[in-house]
Amino acid sequence: MRILIAPAPYKECLDARTVAEIIEFGITQVLPDVQIQKLPLCDGGTGIVERFIEAKGGNKVRCRVHDSLMNEIESYFGLLNDGSAVIESAKAAGLALVPRDKRNPLVTSTYGVGDLIREAIKHGCRNILVGCGDSATNDGGVGMAKSLGFRFYDSFGEEIGEGGGELYKLARIDSTGLSVDLKNVQITVACNLTSILCGESGTTRRYAKQKGATPEMIEHLSKCMEHYADILGEYVGWDIRYMPGTGAAGGLGAGLLAYTGAKLRYSMELVCEALNVESYLKETELVITGEGMVDASSATGKAACAICLLAKKYNLPTVAIVGSIGDDADIVYFHGMDMIECCMKQPTSITEALEIDSAKIRLLDATIRVARSIKRYPMISA
Repeated sequence: MRILIAPAPYKECLDARTVAEIIEFGITQVLPDVQIQKLPLCDGGTGIVERFIEAKGGNKVRCRVHDSLMNEIESYFGLLNDGSAVIESAKAAGLALVPRDKRNPLVTSTYGVGDLIREAIKHGCRNILVGCGDSATNDGGVGMAKSLGFRFYDSFGEEIGEGGGELYKLARIDSTGLSVDLKNVQITVACNLTSILCGESGTTRRYAKQKGATPEMIEHLSKCMEHYADILGEYVGWDIRYMPGTGAAGGLGAGLLAYTGAKLRYSMELVCEALNVESYLKETELVITGEGMVDASSATGKAACAICLLAKKYNLPTVAIVGSIGDDADIVYFHGMDMIECCMKQPTSITEALEIDSAKIRLLDATIRVARSIKRYPMISA
């Protein structure tokens, strides 16, 4: 039997390569004679730099940037052999970089993403891919634009502060003080195209809760984003509210589109092209994927469902080994997943669930359960 192991990261816990290695080990404990290929995946978030360097060659360039709380940290971007750059927005504005008791999208900023873009341009990169995902922010990309030299003023002529909670003050956008030349730079954004900026399905109402927002904060942030969309629409000359991908990373997609002229593309399409995923699918009989939590949002372009859907082009069975299962997860069975195995066997706190050594053990146990099912019921892989 030929098995392709192609997981996404378990966010804030295990990277995709580690997940793939644990699954491989678990499968071979029960099925020692199978042929295995490993293909760690990512979407626009965690791991995109590593995946592109592995696929295209290159290296990481270390630099100092601001995190979402405006602390200086060491980060990096990928400098590929063809001279292009790959930036992972989560390496500056990522949720995993913020302690749980300090997560607050009213104040978190994408400023560090702009820092990474400036660093890439300094290194001579004229083609830049920005992966949008796993952010701690809801600022519409204003922080990113500030780092590039844009200025944002209130009605009194004072600059607004950092974070999504400041957007309600915005009255004027000024681009006269740019610190970089964006005219000869092409930026492409790898993002979830189902994510939009405003409305009931907008980025704030869909994702702000997981970034630390209370219901009251979500209401305020939603009003802030609507006001911001008004001002941004006047600035660019068209309504940006419901454009596909603009809600990525708390509106960073909108900011990159409006301030840098970026092109927004479906992240998994870019990843699958770069990693030549279909060549792997042509040479396998079963796909095993995984992610930290499977729920309805998994079916909106995330890596695990994306690989399962693509597998159906070749009529391949698929299994997902996941950290947890959301109440609304059943929709994924209509998006390529045939079987889901959960690592959790009993209720566990978030802190315990994210403890790395324990997570590795639970993932291994779940994988062995899957392998035993394949051994006992070969039709699972038929």
